[in-house]
Amino acid sequence: MTVGEVLRRAGHPIGRCVSQRVNRWRTTCPIHRGDNQEGFSYTSDLWHCFVCGESGGVVGLGERLGVLARKLPRPEIEGMPDLRVVFERDREHVVEPVTLRLVRRLADERAVIAAAADRVHVACERVQGSEIPRYLDRAALDYQNDPDGRDRAFDHAAAWWGEAQRWRDLAHTLYGAIAYDAGLALRDPEAAEVLATDARGCPCQGGRWPERGSAVRPRLV
Repeated sequence: MTVGEVLRRAGHPIGRCVSQRVNRWRTTCPIHRGDNQEGFSYTSDLWHCFVCGESGGVVGLGERLGVLARKLPRPEIEGMPDLRVVFERDREHVVEPVTLRLVRRLADERAVIAAAADRVHVACERVQGSEIPRYLDRAALDYQNDPDGRDRAFDHAAAWWGEAQRWRDLAHTLYGAIAYDAGLALRDPEAAEVLATDARGCPCQGGRWPERGSAVRPRLV
């Protein structure tokens, strides 16, 4: 429906066309009922009265002239917010749904935690898998005639290994925290815990230090 059709249905004269290129028309104002033949200007979708200053679109004009039924506001449910407010969009600002904003923030935070856990895990794998064995190889040569020196080097390597393993366990804990699904926990707590526990595990878990006095290097089992 156009402004001209609204005027016809309301029994108001449509006036004369002043510009065919933009389909602009002039007539008297149906709002304040003036007699100025040029006071009310309108196109297919918009209208404006230069006398009373009123303006608007097709729907608003139709409602004011009684051509279109005015939409009644939807009754609010007690205790429930009107979702139209959440998704309201205007020309100056777009109100982003709170849920989407929280989901994006959660995804960003999980990505940061996952990246940190990966860095810690890779560093610990390098220490336990290559740096400590190289250190023991050098110590075996340096202290081949000094049993006490070999024992001190072995103790130092054992402490080094244990510290790396504690950081590695922290990475496993972070993996589990990222995999924990709070929504699933509300429906099925046991399933959520199983998934989080499985996420903490990885092929490297089970790494241990050989018994004291063993000639075997630190290894992953």
